[in-house]
Amino acid sequence: YQIWNEPNLAIEWGQQPPDPAAYTRLLTLAYARIKQADPDAIVLSAAMAPTIEESDRALNELLFIQQMYDAGARGAFDVLAVQAYGLRSRPDDLRLTSGDVNFSRTLVVRELMVKNGDAARPIWATEMGWNAPPADYTGPIPYGAVSEQLQAQYTVRAFERAREEWPWMGVMAVWFFKLPEPWEGQPWYFFRMVSPDFRPYPVYDALKAYAGPR
Repeated sequence: YQIWNEPNLAIEWGQQPPDPAAYTRLLTLAYARIKQADPDAIVLSAAMAPTIEESDRALNELLFIQQMYDAGARGAFDVLAVQAYGLRSRPDDLRLTSGDVNFSRTLVVRELMVKNGDAARPIWATEMGWNAPPADYTGPIPYGAVSEQLQAQYTVRAFERAREEWPWMGVMAVWFFKLPEPWEGQPWYFFRMVSPDFRPYPVYDALKAYAGPR
């Protein structure tokens, strides 16, 4: 059970400023109720939207998570969820203070957990991937853009890097498989792995090969 998603964005609060303490109260109550009903259930904290913004509209997820710990969130979840996007850089971009979001940002989240005495708890990436709009796309690109070939290469390499370097990383979920309808103007549409009619893009074929027998 993942308790909410992206609570560090005002849009998830009915356009009210993000509130880490209020979210922590919700998480703590949800954790207790879920465990009461099913002690074996796995409870994930909300995956934050990776952002360097610090405003009433969006709060840097590192600040939000720290304020969660300050409010007593430790012990109120079994897994800390993250969104591990590469956006404008490759998966082996090792910069941790680049003033932007990259795949290595998950390492900073991990350091924050360790600092708060939570090193034994795993991380799951509930969303990860790269955006690959077609060459003739002329709309906004707020999430970065790579070619379909690089999308395939980067996604596989991200899984490889996590397996090689991040023993605390568990599940990594690619966002996303497909939408039911053709493109309707959403700039995040091109993270997809297959078209609405199930035509695979290179990222799907690359992941299929990577996950197959070796």
